[in-house]
Amino acid sequence: MNIGKIERHENSARGKFVIDVSYMPSIARITVEGRVMARGTPNEIDALISDLRDGRIPTPIVQSVYTIGTSEVVLICRSIGVPPPLPPIPQPGVRSNEREGMSYSI
Repeated sequence: MNIGKIERHENSARGKFVIDVSYMPSIARITVEGRVMARGTPNEIDALISDLRDGRIPTPIVQSVYTIGTSEVVLICRSIGVPPPLPPIPQPGVRSNEREGMSYSI
């Protein structure tokens, strides 16, 4: 996920984002592009722009973009017939062959 430069527009801040999903083996590559907009008071927008200049993207913006973008990717995957890029949900009562605890390899 990449959130591009966010610019101020009156009482809002606007920018673009890109979510890119690649599969191995190479069966599909899905790219979702969109726009992000944050609205608030002038002080909130100033604080947001200041955080962005310092390289800090606020967590609520990252979470919102990721959630919406991932939802779009899942819908696209269903429409083209490839598995979604999400880990499978473990079935209750099914245990893996691995022992619990830490494992080490050299």
